Amino acid sequence: MNPFYSIVIPIYNASKFLSKCIDSVINQSYKDFELILVDDGSTDGSLEIIESYSKQDKRIIVCSQTNKGVSAARNFGIEHAIGKYILFIDADDWISMDYLSTFQSLLQLHEDVFIIQNVKCEYALDNNPNAWAKGDNLNKLPEEYLYDFKEGIYDQNSFLDSTNLFNTPHPFAKLYKTEIIKKNGILLDSSLEMGEDLIFFVKYLSLLKSRIYVSNSIGYYYNCDNIGSAMKSKLNVQNDVKLLSALVNLIPDLSITNSMYLIEKCDHGIKEKFYTLRQKIYHDLPLAERYSFIHDFIFSDIHLKKYYKRIFGFGKNKIVNLLISFNQIRILNWLHRS
Repeated sequence: MNPFYSIVIPIYNASKFLSKCIDSVINQSYKDFELILVDDGSTDGSLEIIESYSKQDKRIIVCSQTNKGVSAARNFGIEHAIGKYILFIDADDWISMDYLSTFQSLLQLHEDVFIIQNVKCEYALDNNPNAWAKGDNLNKLPEEYLYDFKEGIYDQNSFLDSTNLFNTPHPFAKLYKTEIIKKNGILLDSSLEMGEDLIFFVKYLSLLKSRIYVSNSIGYYYNCDNIGSAMKSKLNVQNDVKLLSALVNLIPDLSITNSMYLIEKCDHGIKEKFYTLRQKIYHDLPLAERYSFIHDFIFSDIHLKKYYKRIFGFGKNKIVNLLISFNQIRILNWLHRS
């Protein structure tokens, strides 16, 4: 009989926090799950740790790959998952003992919903994985991990109105239906260093027919101190362009699923990201490199080029460039919305 949940944990040099993470899973009060641990070429003994756990618990599946990246690791978990639902956990985070049972209780009350739980940030004391200073619930989380809406059931449009789609894409603390993912071939884009979870989330939302339940139950604990994690690396300008290209080229697929309001929200987010990208180009690149970068990395993609010209087209260039040069992205976003 297949397990109810498939829990996927991608791992890269996470030995310091790995046991805490795995222990939090295998000690769940709800026991019907499989745990898929995918090591991505760790050199710190992480693979040996997970192999030791697999010998003690038959629910644990271990895979080792060689530096293919966090997305490829998650994709391996997706491809091998046999549970009805898929959950993702980062190897330096952990979950409460009743994390799965909370999902289970919510499913019993609202069977056909996409459930999202809230997240709590915690900070290690002196980088000690066994000593933690508890952060304020949500308030100290980086903005891109913040859920800031009331608990309850939302249809997709009201959900999109209640949050910034581009600030809530992370894969953890969400209960994905395995059937939807596998039937539609939804995988994470391994060519992106960051932002691949946003593409994944948007694709999933576009295929979702059910409502969305947002729970303020806190069962997922996000390690805000481990900034060296592969899952929390800093974006560079070229990756920004890759992400924008993936988003822009996703729009035609969304139109096929008739996700018109989702397209509108994506369009707004793409414009904001273009403003931010242009600001990075202006401030991070020498003058001589700016136009060649735009030509080589943006204008080489016909869809990106059209978007770029639509946003920074004739009649707008002077004011847009002036605002960007003075770091006034918020004003640009306000002008776009008004």
